[in-house]
Amino acid sequence: MIVGYAQNCMVEDAAKLFDEMPERNVVSWTSLISGYAQNGRVDEAYKLFEKMPERNLVSWTAMITGYAHDGRVDEALKLLKKMALRNVESCNAMIAGYVHNGRNEEALNLFREMQRHDMKPNSMTLASVIAACADLVALEQGLEIHEK
Repeated sequence: MIVGYAQNCMVEDAAKLFDEMPERNVVSWTSLISGYAQNGRVDEAYKLFEKMPERNLVSWTAMITGYAHDGRVDEALKLLKKMALRNVESCNAMIAGYVHNGRNEEALNLFREMQRHDMKPNSMTLASVIAACADLVALEQGLEIHEK
């Protein structure tokens, strides 16, 4: 129900439902955090994230995604660096955030770091990396044209 409310921009209703829950688990916490983040309310998502008694990879990744899509890439990176354990999805969120914000070199650097740590990329990783490469090639071509 929390996810449904949040996906329909009814975050207040999602929060009310969350507050009324007699018991909350990592899924209910992460659902509301994601709902806030997806609706551009990243500061509220982070306040809830800070109160969360038990965080998992999904909740960390939701916050990284929220910050990155809000243009707050450096804050997303701070969270990624705080993670005790990273996985492909958390790195993908950061790489996609870099690309979304035009920070393609940093996206490729994180991809290389994943490779150094033997993290196997998936289709999401490769889609973001290809987008970063395409943007960088277009930039280089644009600079060449501008110089002529």
